[in-house]
Amino acid sequence: FVDTPLADLLRHHGIEDVYLTGINTDYCIFATALDAFYARFNVMVVEDGVSSVGGRIGHEQGLDMIRKFGCADIVTAREVLDELLLVEK
Repeated sequence: FVDTPLADLLRHHGIEDVYLTGINTDYCIFATALDAFYARFNVMVVEDGVSSVGGRIGHEQGLDMIRKFGCADIVTAREVLDELLLVEK
């Protein structure tokens, strides 16, 4: 988000919710969640869609930091899919 047109591009397309998946829960995911939160997006980290090269400990530490900072909701892939299915109906 920082020094990129990403936030403007998302807003241009009417996107308000950002779902994060990927690696390095304790670094990249945490930093991206903060950036998206400060850019005023609704941020969800898909708990079973992220991991850490630091293993389970790094992953849990990242999720704990996200919870502590309150910059994202922690959700599961199942919850995301269920929500998407509701939207389609």
